[in-house]
Amino acid sequence: MNVFLKRLFWEIYSVILFSIFGVLLLSYYALNSVNQYRYQAHLQDIMSGTVSLLKSGIDRQKGENQQRWLSLSASLLNSDLSIRPLDKSKQDQPIIPISRYQKNKELEYFVIQQKLNTSNELFEFKFETFTEQIATATAFLLLNEIGRFDASERQEVFDKISESFSYPVYRSRRQDLNFDSRQLERLDRGETIIEWNKQFGRGLSINVYAPWGKSADVLVMGAIAFFEPYPVKIVISFFIFSLLLIAISVFFIIKHLSYQLYKLQDKVDAISPSHLPINEQATDSNVIAQLTLKVQNMAQRIEKLLGEKAYMIRAVSHDLRTPIAKMHFRLEVLSEHLADDDTALMGCYADLEQLGLLIDELLTYEKLTLQQNINFKSVDLISVLESQIQSTQLLYPELSIKIDTQLSPPNLLDVNEALFNRLLDNLLSNASRYAKTKIKISVFKEVSSFKIMIDDDGCGLDESTIPELFNPFYRAESSRNNEFGGYGLGLAIVKQVALQHNASIEVVCNPWGGARFILHFPLVQIADEEEVNYVIN
Repeated sequence: MNVFLKRLFWEIYSVILFSIFGVLLLSYYALNSVNQYRYQAHLQDIMSGTVSLLKSGIDRQKGENQQRWLSLSASLLNSDLSIRPLDKSKQDQPIIPISRYQKNKELEYFVIQQKLNTSNELFEFKFETFTEQIATATAFLLLNEIGRFDASERQEVFDKISESFSYPVYRSRRQDLNFDSRQLERLDRGETIIEWNKQFGRGLSINVYAPWGKSADVLVMGAIAFFEPYPVKIVISFFIFSLLLIAISVFFIIKHLSYQLYKLQDKVDAISPSHLPINEQATDSNVIAQLTLKVQNMAQRIEKLLGEKAYMIRAVSHDLRTPIAKMHFRLEVLSEHLADDDTALMGCYADLEQLGLLIDELLTYEKLTLQQNINFKSVDLISVLESQIQSTQLLYPELSIKIDTQLSPPNLLDVNEALFNRLLDNLLSNASRYAKTKIKISVFKEVSSFKIMIDDDGCGLDESTIPELFNPFYRAESSRNNEFGGYGLGLAIVKQVALQHNASIEVVCNPWGGARFILHFPLVQIADEEEVNYVIN
């Protein structure tokens, strides 16, 4: 058992560990894929203003000027700029998404393409990532673009251009910004200032400050946020996602294990003399499958033992009939030389009669325990009860045996008539042996069953003996009366007959002080495909 438990533990532990590892690996690749998508979207968003300025510059240049402008812009941006024919597949595409290319294992670059207004061409902007140089070049291109217009038009043009940027772009006075002396000196020299910012929970960003011509104003770009691969929201989302996947994986693992255990439990619960599990080959090598195989082997051994027991009982019972018959013959011979009321002779006759009854009871009980399918037919319950009462009354004329019911005929019940009569005979005989003056049989009709109660006014039962009362060879004479002791098989036979009819039986003490047997018989029996007749020998 210890080996089995250890193996079961390690199988469960390894499967759960493997599922956790698989979920974490899946989450890692999912996070990388999501980050790649987020990064490309971030680049396309943050480069939108720069691309718009490049497109405007290319559209207004012609011939050699266009190529010189491209070379100058590429040098400023430290990137590749080129013009190429527009593919037919992209002619109807209003927005061409950013593309990612792998140059080698360590270097990758991104390509943004824009359709030109003047021809069926597009310009291509290749870059590795957003850098300080690109930010500085963007400020230069922006100031250069608005510098082409008259001073009265520049603010309007600037406002229109700033709409193409995804981050704030505005004009501000120097005194409104917190510049130190060194920064002011750089602005006076016409230099562009890059200011790095790091705020808790927001990631890294930059602000770009460029002098606005010869005025005291400053072009402000930013804050321009850099890509943050693991923001709190994403981390929490993937943590919850991983926990959910792990929980689902563990749920299905436990569900599969529970299914196997419940299946095994059903097989164990179904083991009985009349039903033993079919021998199945184990399709899995796990510990539950091996345990199921052991249960099947155990069931086979039980089946073999039950068969040997049944064979022994039948053989012994039948073999005893021959010497009993010989003893009867010898007693008949002896009776010719002895008086008919000889005490010893009468005792021998009585003992042989009891031995014959015991053998009949043994054979009947054994047949019932092995009986699997029986045939049913509809009988009138009240008529059967009245017939049994008449037979019992002949043996016990001093008792008052009555039926108490308010039912009107017909009261049809599906039973095996021979077995049902045997059940009633055993119960009435048992009640008659212990009753002092009366026996009452009460019959009630419920929704789907008949309820039959048999009461006697005997000495009652000790409640501690009730759970064992239907066991074979058990006699509760300590709670009843020793002089009425039987063989302990009568109520065991009653229990088996009830089981064959899908009926229930219980016993309690009644208000008279005696015993009350309560039976619930279903109104309609669902017969098996194969039915056999039962004949009581």
